Amino acid sequence: MPNLSGVEFATMDPALRLEFKRTRLDIKVLAREQGASSGKFDLFERLNTYGEPLSPQELRNCVLVSLNPKRFRWLKALAENQNFRSCTLLSETQIAEKYDMDLALRFIVLRDVNPSEIGDVHEFLRDRMELIAVDDAFDEEGEAKKFSEVFEFLDGKTQGNIFRHWSERLGAFRGGFSLAAFEGLGLALSRHWDQLAGIKESIQVQQLVEALWKSDAYRNSFSGLRARERMARVTPIAEALVTDLTTEAEPRKPVSKRTRVKK
Repeated sequence: MPNLSGVEFATMDPALRLEFKRTRLDIKVLAREQGASSGKFDLFERLNTYGEPLSPQELRNCVLVSLNPKRFRWLKALAENQNFRSCTLLSETQIAEKYDMDLALRFIVLRDVNPSEIGDVHEFLRDRMELIAVDDAFDEEGEAKKFSEVFEFLDGKTQGNIFRHWSERLGAFRGGFSLAAFEGLGLALSRHWDQLAGIKESIQVQQLVEALWKSDAYRNSFSGLRARERMARVTPIAEALVTDLTTEAEPRKPVSKRTRVKK
C-alpha cells in the first residue's frame, strides 16, 4: 500500500501502535505428517474458519479442482443429471451448497464399501475422492453410464419418489428426500445393476419400496445416527431385497429330457 511506504512503528500514532500491539496473530500449525493434498485441504479448512462457512462438499471440491479439474467437471456433470435431480428432490439451497455433488460422490464411493470401514463419513469421502482424483485407471465412462442408467430407471418407475418415505397407513409417499433410502436401496440397486439391467422392465419398484419401508430398520427413526450406524442398519435389508431380484434374473437351466431306448 503506497500510503504505508516508509512508515515505521516508532513514528506511528500512539493509538495505532496500541492497536497493533493488541491485535492477535492467528497461526495455523499442521502437526501431523501427511500428503500434499491432505495438507492443502487441512490448511484451507483452517484458514476458512473465520470466513463464510462452506459445506463439506464445497471444501472437497476445492481439493478436487486442485488435484484434477477434469474429474471435478465429471462429478459436476453427474450431479446435474436431470433424472438424478428428480429423484433427490433437493432444494435450491442444498444445490447451492453442492449437496447434489455430495450425493453423486456417495453413489460412486460408498457403493461397495462395508459400513464398518467408515469412521467420519466426510473424512472417508474426502480420502476416497482424493484416490479417485489421481487414479488414471478410474473408469469415468463406465461409472457415468451406470449412474445415468440407474437414475433414468428409478425416475421413470416412480416419477422421482424413489427416495421418499413410503407411508403404509396413507398408502402414499410423503416427506422429502431420505438419505437412508438412498444409501440403502439406491446403492444396492447400483451394486447389482449389471444383473438387473436386462430385466429392469419387469422389476416392480413400487413393491420393492413398500417392502423396504415395512422393515423395522426403516420404520425406526434415523435421527442422530452416524453414517456407519445408519448404513449398517439399512444395507442388509436393501441388499436382501435386491439380491432376490438378481436371483430371479438368473437364467434357468433347461431340464434335459431322458430318451427312452427301445429294446
